[in-house]
Amino acid sequence: MYDDTPIPPEPLPPEPHDTPPGVHGDDAAVPVSVHRAFVYAAMAPGFGEWYAGARIRGAAVFTAFVAVFVWGSWELAVTVSALLDLALGATVDKPLPLFQLGAAFFIALVLWFWGMAGAVEAAVRRRQADGDPPQIHPAWGVAMSWLCPGAGQISLGRLPMGFILLGLYVAIFPTLGPALSGLRVVIDHAAGSAGQLLSRPDLAMELAQEISARIQLSFPRVAQDMVKSVSIALYCATLGPVPGALGAVLAKEGAHWTAALWARCLGLAVLGWICPGAPQLLQGREALGWSLLGVNLALPGAAGLLLAQGVIQPGQASQIASWTTLAVLASIADSLIRMIRLRRQPVHLSDSE
Repeated sequence: MYDDTPIPPEPLPPEPHDTPPGVHGDDAAVPVSVHRAFVYAAMAPGFGEWYAGARIRGAAVFTAFVAVFVWGSWELAVTVSALLDLALGATVDKPLPLFQLGAAFFIALVLWFWGMAGAVEAAVRRRQADGDPPQIHPAWGVAMSWLCPGAGQISLGRLPMGFILLGLYVAIFPTLGPALSGLRVVIDHAAGSAGQLLSRPDLAMELAQEISARIQLSFPRVAQDMVKSVSIALYCATLGPVPGALGAVLAKEGAHWTAALWARCLGLAVLGWICPGAPQLLQGREALGWSLLGVNLALPGAAGLLLAQGVIQPGQASQIASWTTLAVLASIADSLIRMIRLRRQPVHLSDSE
């Protein structure tokens, strides 16, 4: 018997844009890891971007870094050779290539920091394009912000703020030379009284403390510490309040932080040590967090300014800067007490206290 039922047409193969995000063929693609991209870039500039899919940019960054590294190595070899000749009493006709050496070092630093920030940005864009959820973890974000200020903000998708922080941090490096040149007077004085220093260990210790204070409280060092601390604080303020930082018992699935209480306590203690006020920001208590951070940044800044103007002596400047220990201890103790006190109470992300 003849069957006149029409045969349905065969389905057409799906268009490329019909493929579900993050899926290729019949197998689910492994999501790109923002954290892994950052680690790869920290080990070798360009590798993180290559891993995240930005292969042309990654290859360009890696090639530029290798070229600058070779150039800097050559200039360093020339400088060391000239210094050895001077030490042996020989005459050096050409000036030392200190400017070229400094330029190579600075460009290499720029490429290294750009490699880390660019890797995070490429990984975030790749995850967005593949339809993968954001990869956010407080410990990783703080670590990225500490090593590469601004990278934590970039991992949250706040690209302008992240690159502004990174630009400020990198722009401070050229001021290291002029700032440290002020130590020449101290070193020349030490060289002129070398015999006295050998017979007076107390004077040698005092000189070492003075040099250390001038380096620690110099403008580049204080300014970079400020940028780094603000980067960590802004990252924590953007995330806060995180339930784990408030003591809530977290499920393993979708936990914002580790579920182990001792690990959360250790994390808050380390965070309070490297950036006082950041634990409070992670807990959603912005007023106290920014106040502690302000104290921690204002004291070294004021001490360095007064020392540079000759108003106070290096010993007094170091004593003023050491008062930041109070802010560190207060931040750690307060955050731990609050987390332990609230660990059995329900916590909502909308809480601002």
